[in-house]
Amino acid sequence: MPVLTTQAKKDFSVHREDSETQQHGSNTTVKVQLQSVTKTYTNGSHALLNANLEVKKGEFLFITGPSGSGKSTLLKLLYGQELPTQGKVIVDGCNVAGLRGDRLSLFRRRIGIVFQDYKLITQRTVAENVTFVLQAQGYTRKEIQRRLEPT
Repeated sequence: MPVLTTQAKKDFSVHREDSETQQHGSNTTVKVQLQSVTKTYTNGSHALLNANLEVKKGEFLFITGPSGSGKSTLLKLLYGQELPTQGKVIVDGCNVAGLRGDRLSLFRRRIGIVFQDYKLITQRTVAENVTFVLQAQGYTRKEIQRRLEPT
């Protein structure tokens, strides 16, 4: 059963996977919340229209829908690449629209994002790409090597 409500023409679906947390109702901490979120692009198309969503700690959701239905826009709203036209996007207690510059960068470091096109530097190996990011964040060589070791 879909858990995101929106009034856009081309809906996508957000589904919850059954989990122990959900079945037992033991955790009610809301980690992600969309409150009446609308995203309208300059050409007038609505990616989201009055969307509402709550995701609690420990829940696992998946998003499905046709191309152009707003799936990527939803994710971009969650990590601050896009701003809502109306409504609030709250992640871990932070109103994402209020974050700029260093505060937005620090926020993004706390959440994990895997991009469809990977955002890798093509001339470098995966390890070199990871090293580059960790160096930019100020990690020591020793810590970078530790993180690159297979687990």
